[in-house]
Amino acid sequence: MFTTPSLPRNPKILDVGAGTGFFTVKLNNRVRQTLRNVHFYAMDVTPAMLISLRKKSDEITPFVGIAENIKSSIKEARKYFNIPLRFDAAFSTLMLHHSAEPRKVFKGIKEILKRKGKAVVIDLCKHNFKEFKTEFGDIHLGFNIEGINE
Repeated sequence: MFTTPSLPRNPKILDVGAGTGFFTVKLNNRVRQTLRNVHFYAMDVTPAMLISLRKKSDEITPFVGIAENIKSSIKEARKYFNIPLRFDAAFSTLMLHHSAEPRKVFKGIKEILKRKGKAVVIDLCKHNFKEFKTEFGDIHLGFNIEGINE
C-alpha cells in the first residue's frame, strides 16, 4: 500500500541533484494540488541544467550546489537567494550514481532535514552496463540495497 508522507502546512522541499527539473516540476505540480503553500528548491552542480529548469517553472527556486556538500552549498546560495537552512523533505532522483561519494550525499541530506523531515532517494539497482560510465558519465553501476543500508 502506498502512503504519502505527511508534511506540514507550508513545507519546504529540496531536490538534490535536480538536473533539468524533470522530476522536480512533476512533483511540485502534484504536491501543489494539495498543499498550495509548498515551496520547492532545486540544487544542481550544473548551471545550464538549472537554467533549463527555470524555463519550465517559476515556482521552484534553483541554485547551484554540490550534492556531497549540501549544507555548505545552501549557505553559499543564501547569499543570493532566500533559501532555508533546513527542509521538511528532501529527495534525489537518479543522481546518486553520478556522485563520487554517495555516503556524503546521505549525510548531507540528513543534516539539512528538520527533526521530522522525510527523505526519498531513488536510484539504479546494481547492473553490468559498463558502457554507462563512458556514455552517460556514471561513476557507479547502480547500488546493492545491502550497501545502502550500511
